[in-house]
Amino acid sequence: EREYIEVSKDKKQVVKSTQKGRDLIALSPKALTTPDMTALWFEQQKMIEAQELTRGQFLEEVTKEVIGEIQRISNSQNFKILEDKNQQKIQCPQCSKGHLTKRKGKYGDFWGCSEYKEGCKAIYPDNKGKPNFETKQN
Repeated sequence: EREYIEVSKDKKQVVKSTQKGRDLIALSPKALTTPDMTALWFEQQKMIEAQELTRGQFLEEVTKEVIGEIQRISNSQNFKILEDKNQQKIQCPQCSKGHLTKRKGKYGDFWGCSEYKEGCKAIYPDNKGKPNFETKQN
């Protein structure tokens, strides 16, 4: 859903990373992407299968690790938020507070307001990578 991976449409259905996924890994702390960490998580999943560890315990440990890394990065003086150059910033014409972002939906791509949690329900169909303001879906 977040476009970090893609699956080929042929019979083999090969899963491969997208540029966005590779960028996420490149920006992620090494502690979360090293083979050691993934091997540890794999072993812990085997422990869950053997009922030596619960799913909740595993997720709690992973969550603590990720939160710790986020806090460490946030406190770092080298921390910067990078904008996704593929995402356009278009002010929402309905609420004027949020911006429209392209999203993937059940019936294809659409543009929705970033303020939807605050009550703005503006939705526009995608027209070749841009919102189609002629046919509002809300």
